[in-house]
Amino acid sequence: MKWIFYLLLLANVVFFAYTQLDAGNGNAQYAHQLNVDKIKLLKPGEMPAAPAMKPVAKLETKITTTVAKPVVCLEWGSFAGEEQARAQQTLDKLQLGAKLGSRAVEEGTTYWVYIPPLGSKKDAEKKISEIKASGVTEYFLVQDGQWKNAISLNLFKNEDLARKYLAELQTKGVKSAVIGERGHQGKRTSFQIRDAGGELANKLAELQRDFPGSELKAVDCPNPESTSASR
Repeated sequence: MKWIFYLLLLANVVFFAYTQLDAGNGNAQYAHQLNVDKIKLLKPGEMPAAPAMKPVAKLETKITTTVAKPVVCLEWGSFAGEEQARAQQTLDKLQLGAKLGSRAVEEGTTYWVYIPPLGSKKDAEKKISEIKASGVTEYFLVQDGQWKNAISLNLFKNEDLARKYLAELQTKGVKSAVIGERGHQGKRTSFQIRDAGGELANKLAELQRDFPGSELKAVDCPNPESTSASR
């Protein structure tokens, strides 16, 4: 039975030698994969700096906006009879085309504070110098029609306000001013001008001076279909 014991002992020795040899080969292969000879142990504070990051290109989005140009609309009025015809002729000279419209308005009596027509334009200009020296800033000289060389000082829709203003003028030394009715009961016409900014507005302001009692003012732009085109 001794030979069985020695046989088992020999088998164990061979198995142990085989396992040790196989483990050594595995460790060598693993060390080769990890490049053990290139591994360096770092001391505290020796952490390598992180690689610099390349800046990401900034995405710029350009937004183009179009700002609509505001449309200026003016209303000039109100007129009736011969004065309306004369205002229409004046506007026709500007060749406004589709920019010009009109609307009917119902108005009562208006009151005009003015200096009656003087003998000549020279006399009227002299009077204007006098009232300017008195501190009056609102006035214009009528240059044609039945009120030629009259000096308009203001227009009111209320007679009490007109009389109050007349009294104020008299305290300033403007003694020749009077009150008169300029409006009439019934329908009148106001002209509406679209896109009337800049130079056109200045021209209309100059024309308005020749029509005492008329008013030129900015209004909300009317719907083109709601006004009748003037001819």
